[in-house]
Amino acid sequence: MFITVTDQMDIYDNASFNSTVVGKIGINQAVNVTGNVVAAEGWIWHEVAGGGLWIIERSLDGAENLVFMRWQGEGNPPRPEGVTVGLQDPEPPSLKPTGQFQIDGIQFTLNGTPFRFVGVNVREIAYYGYRAWGPAFHGANNEGHITLQLDVAKQMYAQVFRLYAPYHKDLDGNRTKIEDAVTRIKNVLDEAEKRNMFALISLDDAKQSGFNVGVLDHAKYREPDNRYNMDYYKEGYKETYIPFVEALLNPKHGIAGHNALFAWGVCNEAQVSPYTPFQALPDDVVPTFLEYFKHSSEVIRSLDSKTMITTGIEAAHNVFVEHAYENSWTVDKLYGDIETIDFATVHSYQTNENPDHYLGHNHDKGLKELRRAKSTWQKPVVVEEMGPTGGPNRHGGGWVNQAVKGWFDAGAAGCMQWGFSAADGDIGVGDDDAGMHNISQHTDRLPYRDWGDMFNTYQSWGRQFWVGRY
Repeated sequence: MFITVTDQMDIYDNASFNSTVVGKIGINQAVNVTGNVVAAEGWIWHEVAGGGLWIIERSLDGAENLVFMRWQGEGNPPRPEGVTVGLQDPEPPSLKPTGQFQIDGIQFTLNGTPFRFVGVNVREIAYYGYRAWGPAFHGANNEGHITLQLDVAKQMYAQVFRLYAPYHKDLDGNRTKIEDAVTRIKNVLDEAEKRNMFALISLDDAKQSGFNVGVLDHAKYREPDNRYNMDYYKEGYKETYIPFVEALLNPKHGIAGHNALFAWGVCNEAQVSPYTPFQALPDDVVPTFLEYFKHSSEVIRSLDSKTMITTGIEAAHNVFVEHAYENSWTVDKLYGDIETIDFATVHSYQTNENPDHYLGHNHDKGLKELRRAKSTWQKPVVVEEMGPTGGPNRHGGGWVNQAVKGWFDAGAAGCMQWGFSAADGDIGVGDDDAGMHNISQHTDRLPYRDWGDMFNTYQSWGRQFWVGRY
């Protein structure tokens, strides 16, 4: 008998990934086998008791992160003739990442070398030219813009870029197929590896962007403004989000543990709706969100033991409100107690209400979290989204320089510009206000005057940090 050690394993009608998936089984479940075992497609396959159905146990290369079931019977597990891998099972894998990126206090290392970075958000990059794009800008961007964005970001020494993994629906209202997501994300990762760049991939979005996994029952799990509600964070995410993650990180796709991965983000800006960061929350919010992040990150780690994991939230205050800091320090439970969350994120923008604050609207929350990171968690903090404000006539280079300097002086491990668009023209990406646009002509909508100043600022910082070949 085996015990499963990962969530939602597929059961096939033959010993091949190309056969039909006839069922699934969850974590910590017993699997009785017949003893009929084969080596196929790089994996050890077992016939499930009862006959006719097959399940994978582990990779033939012996990689510990590719062990999906552990033997619980007497003696050695059944093995195909000539195969000895896994006869002596090692201890269960660590909850900490085992790949090239590691945590050293409040900073990262890359293969042992200190790693700080500037980066960019290119939310849509995997889907440039895809039918999911639109309808307003379908055709305005194409797959060639993928290499343009990465090439220009590299010229700016932005070694990390952030994108979203899912797209909820295409132009015909159909859910994006997992095979399309796999193909496009793998392509972006392969292009990044050529450039010695690394991707931070958000696996969902809690907002109205469309870059989310979607829900089976819209009325039950979403508010009228399309944000996820409390029922989603309690149970809805298990119906669609967890299966999406399991499908995307299936080892046959070559995405989990990819050399160009920096980290996985559980979800962009998860927070309960309709409550805002200025309202008192119901009592069940704290345990619900802690369990949501714990369970989601444990599933991700079980599928990809090499790659770091983060939350993707704006700040702990935006999730836990009055419980985040001084009242009960729930932020310590999130980042200190959940071992499978490797670093914290902060999103902080210049605002029209307080345009002169050099760290943006979440400066006070971010600084509190940096202090707790140093004193309590010993985990890095990344400013995952930032940007100046002011619309088409904005001059944001000066603010960006102050913000990047201020965050790094405070101990941040990375700073990432929101809404990066290197095309000379509007290709439907970026951001009307806080983005960074390489547009030479005046528009009534997009910032266009400060590309050069912002580019030079990020480049001067990034040049100091770039690690490895350029």
